[in-house]
This record gives sequence, C-alpha cells and structure tokens, in this order.
Amino acid sequence: SGRAMPADDLAAVAVEVFGPDRVEVVPRLDDAIDAAVQLAEAEGELGGAGVLVTGSILTVAEARTLLGRAR
Repeated sequence: SGRAMPADDLAAVAVEVFGPDRVEVVPRLDDAIDAAVQLAEAEGELGGAGVLVTGSILTVAEARTLLGRAR
C-alpha cells in the first residue's frame, strides 16, 4: 500500500518514543505475535500486558487466523 511505512522506519520512530529496549522488529507476523505474547506474559515491567495487532485489515485477518479466531 502507498500508505504503508517500512518496518525499519516505523521502528526508528518507535525507538524515539519508547526507547531502544522496548522496540523489536520481527519480520514474520506469526513470529511477531509469539514474541509479543511472550513479552506480555513475562514477569517484570511489561508483565501482564496485552497484545494489540494493528495494520491493514488483511494483517488483522491473518492475525485472527493465527490466533484461532477466524470466522
């Protein structure tokens, strides 16, 4: 999409906002969801957090499928 931002560019913006220790780029959606769930379930500062998937409707649909929530 012409509105899409490359992941590395988005990560650079996120690093400015959140700091480098809170930003991770994971190229594949399934791996990204796994990494996010592990962080959300871990003990510590981010423990007990949730996971929010954003992006195009196709990305969200794929995430729902990966999470077993497709209709």
